Amino acid sequence: MPSDESATLQPARPDRPPSDSLPSTLHLEQLRAIGPPRPATQERTTTEGRAEVAAADEATRRTNNPPLPKVPAHRLRVIRGQKLNIEYPIADGSNYIGRWDSEVVEIDLTDQEPADRVWSSRRHALLTLSSGIMTLEDLHSLNGTFVNRRRLYPGQTRVLGANDVILIGTVQLQVLV
Repeated sequence: MPSDESATLQPARPDRPPSDSLPSTLHLEQLRAIGPPRPATQERTTTEGRAEVAAADEATRRTNNPPLPKVPAHRLRVIRGQKLNIEYPIADGSNYIGRWDSEVVEIDLTDQEPADRVWSSRRHALLTLSSGIMTLEDLHSLNGTFVNRRRLYPGQTRVLGANDVILIGTVQLQVLV
């Protein structure tokens, strides 16, 4: 004997078996919410559908992703050291390279050299950026400063270009412009 609940959802019909009964009222309400089928002339083409999906994806990307941070034009990338591919931005004016201790340095190489092989000085070199031109000067360091394997003597300045390699202690830095 069917329960009262199934009797309201599937009305019994004497001329049909129960498996062929009419859809429940719930299904009819869903069909009404969807609405009548569209005529074939209103069908969207595949290209139109793809264009709508692409536009929706672009709108989602614009609203969900924050703007990308601005990358400084001039920077140094570590190509040999303890932490590879770390980039140091170069600010306009003087940028001291060395190990932070009692003296402040803008490019701190403390974490780049192993504790048992520290060859960079506290204030090893001075990198100056002025009007888009970078120059490097050794500050009388104990182990010297090298640019593209050539020694830069104390007090001597050298203009740096893109992809030049600076060696300070055991750390190699590549110039990115």
